[in-house]
Amino acid sequence: GDAEPPTLSRAEVNRRVNGIRRLFRWGVSEELVPEPVLASLEAVSGLRVGEARDNPLRRAADPEHVRATIAQLRADGHHGPAGALELIRWTGCRPDEICGVTAGDVVETRDGLELRIRNHKTRKKTEADRVVPLNARATEIVMEARHGELSLDPARPLFLGSNGRRISSNGLFQAVR
Repeated sequence: GDAEPPTLSRAEVNRRVNGIRRLFRWGVSEELVPEPVLASLEAVSGLRVGEARDNPLRRAADPEHVRATIAQLRADGHHGPAGALELIRWTGCRPDEICGVTAGDVVETRDGLELRIRNHKTRKKTEADRVVPLNARATEIVMEARHGELSLDPARPLFLGSNGRRISSNGLFQAVR
C-alpha cells in the first residue's frame, strides 16, 4: 500500500500509443511488417484510428495533498468519496466513471479483478466497455468498498455517500472541496 500509483497523464499514454502506431505504419511502409499486422493492431478495441482533439494540459495533483485529502475525508466519515478519490488516483479513471461503478462492474478474472466501465465517453463510437485491470492497491480499495463481499447486488453502487445513495461526480467534487 505504500507504493505510488503510476504518474503518467492520459495525454502521455496517448502520445506513447500513437508513437507505437506510427512505428508500425513506418514498418509497413518499409515492408518490414506485413500489412495485416497493422490492420489487426488497429482493430484492437481501445486503439482508435484518427486524432482526438487536444485538451489543455493539466498539472497532476500533488500526491501529498491527495493523500491528506483522502485521510481527511475518512476522518470526517466520508468513506465513499475517500474510496472513490483513492481509486481514481490508482486507476486514472475519470470521476464520473468511478462514481457510476456498480458491484456488477467489478469482474473477477484469472489475473485478478477488473472494472468494466460502461458509460465511457467513446462508447457511442466503439460499443465496447472499457476494461480497467486493478493492481493490488486498487483491488484493496474495491474490496473495502464491497466490505469484502463478492456477491453484492450487481446494481449496487460501489461508492455511497453518507446518505446511503450513489455519489455523483459533483458530490465527489463537493466533498473534496
